[in-house]
Amino acid sequence: MSDPQPANSQPMAASSPRAIIGPPLGSLAPSLGGPSTVHQTLEPERFAARVPVVLVFGNGLDDPAAVVAQLESVHAEFGHARVQLLAVFDLTIGELLAATQDSNVPFIADPDRRIADEYVIPVGGIG
Repeated sequence: MSDPQPANSQPMAASSPRAIIGPPLGSLAPSLGGPSTVHQTLEPERFAARVPVVLVFGNGLDDPAAVVAQLESVHAEFGHARVQLLAVFDLTIGELLAATQDSNVPFIADPDRRIADEYVIPVGGIG
C-alpha cells in the first residue's frame, strides 16, 4: 500500500483518473443553471453552507438508464450522510425526464455542455 500524498503536494496531472479538475476546492462553484428533473433551478448557492454537494457528470453515455440505476442505488446513502447528489447529463430535459422517470436523484440537463465546460469536464469523461 502506498503512502498518501503529503498535504502540500500538487494535484495529479489531468490525464490521471484521480485528477482534481474543475474549480478549486472551497471556491464558489460555477452556475448549474440548466433545467432539472425536480422542476427547479439547482444553483450552488442553494446548498452553500448547508450540505456538501457531489456532482456526477454523465456525458456521451451509450446507456444513460444504466447510470441512472447506479446513481439511484446509492442516492439514499448520500442522503443519510447529509450529502446532496446531483447528476449533470448532456441530454435535453425531455430525454432526461424519459430516462429518469422513476428516479429520486436530481438530474440537470446540459445538452450544449455549458455546465460541463465550466467545470472543465473533458468530452468523453475523465480517465
